[in-house]
Amino acid sequence: MLGMPVSAIDAARRRAIMRPLVAVVVMSAGPALMLVLPLAGATQTFDPVSLGTTLAVLAVGVGTVASSLLVTRRTLRGVVAEGVARAE
Repeated sequence: MLGMPVSAIDAARRRAIMRPLVAVVVMSAGPALMLVLPLAGATQTFDPVSLGTTLAVLAVGVGTVASSLLVTRRTLRGVVAEGVARAE
């Protein structure tokens, strides 16, 4: 077999998607907090229900992207096995 093994391609694909996603989530949390804090107040912003809802929404979003990578792994293996080239 020439080229990379499927596991290496899949690992590179996961890193290429998840690292920027996590970076954006982490880096946008600070400015979002600075924007919401004066508008909603510290009491409402740091309320356990508000924080829990925010963290749950972020976790569902990251989980959706991660699960989509798992679901498309089968497609990746099929393309590598068939040797399908791009049809441009």
